[in-house]
Amino acid sequence: MPKKASKQKSIRQHSARSAKSKSRSDAELLQAQKDAANAQVQNSKGASGRLSTGKKVAIGIFSLFIALSMMIPSLSMIFGGGTSKTTVSKVQTQTPTPDSINAQYAAQEKELTDDLSGNPNNLAATLKLAQVHLNWGVALRKVASDDTTKQQADDHIKQALSEYDVYLASSDSDTVRADRAVAQFQSGDQEGAVTALKNLTEKSPDCAAAWLNLGMIYLKMGNAEDADAALQKAVEADSDGSQNVRDIAQKLLDSKDKSKQ
Repeated sequence: MPKKASKQKSIRQHSARSAKSKSRSDAELLQAQKDAANAQVQNSKGASGRLSTGKKVAIGIFSLFIALSMMIPSLSMIFGGGTSKTTVSKVQTQTPTPDSINAQYAAQEKELTDDLSGNPNNLAATLKLAQVHLNWGVALRKVASDDTTKQQADDHIKQALSEYDVYLASSDSDTVRADRAVAQFQSGDQEGAVTALKNLTEKSPDCAAAWLNLGMIYLKMGNAEDADAALQKAVEADSDGSQNVRDIAQKLLDSKDKSKQ
């Protein structure tokens, strides 16, 4: 096997976790996040039962991120909230656990690593594997109550960064670099993520995903002014909607404006 393929394969070596329960669907995950957002609204109320303008804006935007998270992975990756009971059916509920999360993503990881073992140069599978590890790490972090689970979450996010690097070493892509910055943000390197996205927007000002991710990270960091500027740039960079970013960025801007009223 060529040295490059062997290196790629070694980077990907990561044992799949054992699963004890069935995985939840994306719709169920979305409902869990909505439940968490509602809980945050209740917990943020003061003694008078009223919210400050700043909290109203933050909660309003967070709720919109949850609603849009199924449209673009970066949204839920940046703004993942706490966990809550999930509606599985009209009469059944279940709480996400490390086992149920591992069950969801381990099968996806195995399928992709099997594909890559036969074709290490499959860039589409490499990119999907990066996304799986990022999703996996963020999901585990939400429910982590012990050091072992927290470490597993960190390991998956680091693995996501490695997979993004494998992809970018073979095929440079502004959009993939924008997504890698989200993983960098989740790894705890907020400053590095912002710098990476700012450099990307300077190099490729027409990359709407870079502006969108930068705007969302600014919002997460509480920098509303820079967030507005970045989101507006995202709208302008995708003026024809061909990058599937314009409508999302505009909805975020509109929601902020309405929340201030």
